[in-house]
Amino acid sequence: MKTGNGHVVDPGVQSLPSGASFEEASTAPSELGWADSYPAEEILKALPAAVYTTDADGRIAFFNEAAVSLLGFRPELGKADFWSSWRLYRPDGTPLPYDECPMALTLKQRLPVSGNETLAERPDGTRVAFVPYAAPLFDRTGAFVGAVNLLADIKERKATEQRGQEGETRLPLSFRERWRRCLGAGLFAGR
Repeated sequence: MKTGNGHVVDPGVQSLPSGASFEEASTAPSELGWADSYPAEEILKALPAAVYTTDADGRIAFFNEAAVSLLGFRPELGKADFWSSWRLYRPDGTPLPYDECPMALTLKQRLPVSGNETLAERPDGTRVAFVPYAAPLFDRTGAFVGAVNLLADIKERKATEQRGQEGETRLPLSFRERWRRCLGAGLFAGR
C-alpha cells in the first residue's frame, strides 16, 4: 500500500519472524555450518551496501563503513538521531520532511517501508542519490526495539540514465546530419 507521500508500505512483510529477535534470526541453525556462529554484526559490516540500525527512539545503534562512505560522515552511536544526521531531498530537489522519510515512517508505523529515490546532502554539500529500505526490528518477546535501513546507492543507475538522456538528445541531430549528407551526395538520386 502507498502512503500519501508515495512511499510503499508493505504490512504483509515482517522484518523478522513474529517474536524473533535480530540476534535469533542471524544465528539460527543452518546447513552452512559457519553461519551457525557467524555474528550478524560481522555480516552487516561486510556488506558493500550502506546499512544502519536505530533504537526505538531513532538513535543510531549501528552503521557499517559503506554507510559512512555513502553519507560522508561517521555518526556518534547512541547519541545521533537518524533525522538530524543529514538533510534529505526528493529527486526534484525539494526538501523531504523527516517525518515523511522511510525510517521515520518505519519507526512510527512499525512496518517496513520501501522508499522512493531520495537525496542526502553530505556535510561537504554534495548530494548522493539512494533508495532506502527500512524495516522494523522486534526482540524475542515481539516488542519493537528499533529499525534497520539499507540505503541502495543508485549513482551507477543515475549515470546510466544521464548517458541515455544525452544519447537521446544527440541521436536525432546526428541522424538528421547523416540524412542531409546522404541527400547532398546524391545517394538517393533516381529513386
